[in-house]
Amino acid sequence: MDRREREDVLVAEALRVTVGSVELLGGVDVSVSRGRVVGVLGPNGAGKSTLFRILVGEISPASGRVRLDGHDVTTWPLHRRARAGLGYVPQTPSVLLDLTVHDNIVAFERAARAAQVNVRERADTVDLADRLETRARDLSGGERRRLELLRALVADPAVLVCDEPFAAGDP
Repeated sequence: MDRREREDVLVAEALRVTVGSVELLGGVDVSVSRGRVVGVLGPNGAGKSTLFRILVGEISPASGRVRLDGHDVTTWPLHRRARAGLGYVPQTPSVLLDLTVHDNIVAFERAARAAQVNVRERADTVDLADRLETRARDLSGGERRRLELLRALVADPAVLVCDEPFAAGDP
């Protein structure tokens, strides 16, 4: 492992994705150092969501590789990457609508095999402590988005990948 890999918690090299004869991503490189916020900007259809889905293991690249904390995770599925420290908030809504805010948090805590957290304290960080017994379907769009972010943070990921993190957000 070279010096750069030790500094960068997430590294993607030469990622390519093709569908038939159409190249969706053409040799994309990404590196994310600990403690940094990195944004990916581009017009609709530029491949941002495709890139994120490769990074987290939802889809596989045609070529290239992804490393997390120096480990080649290119072939690892999403759940294995999550347990290794890669959090993900997709662009599409993902709250479990029939569960309460509390149960959404606990479900993701268990799925990530994370240490138990003080749910009320965590919910307070995103101003949802007073909504713990509310079913997710009854939350506003902004509250649902904050719940999605909170669920991802429950596992204390080394890297958090957010696709359109402010979509449907509120102040």
